[in-house]
Amino acid sequence: MELGKRTSFTAAEVTSLQTSLARLGFTEGQITAMQESVLKFAAAVGTDLASAAAFSGAALRSFGLKASDSQDLLNLMAASCSKSALSFSKLQTSISVVGPVANAFGLSARDTVAMLGILSNAGFDASSAATWKTASSASAHALAGSGCCNCL
Repeated sequence: MELGKRTSFTAAEVTSLQTSLARLGFTEGQITAMQESVLKFAAAVGTDLASAAAFSGAALRSFGLKASDSQDLLNLMAASCSKSALSFSKLQTSISVVGPVANAFGLSARDTVAMLGILSNAGFDASSAATWKTASSASAHALAGSGCCNCL
């Protein structure tokens, strides 16, 4: 429980992070690899460790990423929350809807999060932004696949 000693989080909170990731099927090694970045992410976005861990694990899986990608993904998401109108709550809602669809259409986490930040800055609420992003991705993919629009 060294992390509980050298962070603002308690050992019990760090345990909740580990438990949340274990419930998502991450191994002990993966949890160890992820926990430092989850701690930093939770502090950056102002949420509890269990919520940050559950979100982090789900986001990694949504984009088909590995535990070793957690630092890059969470740094991206924390930056988006601090540099746009996208809050952790909005991000959490949006990624759960749009993440798997964006990944299925080959969109990166970076592009998806950037688009969600832009939509949030334009006043879209999280649910509407996720729905719009999902629908537009599906439409663009269908058009590009049919050959009727070469500009995509």
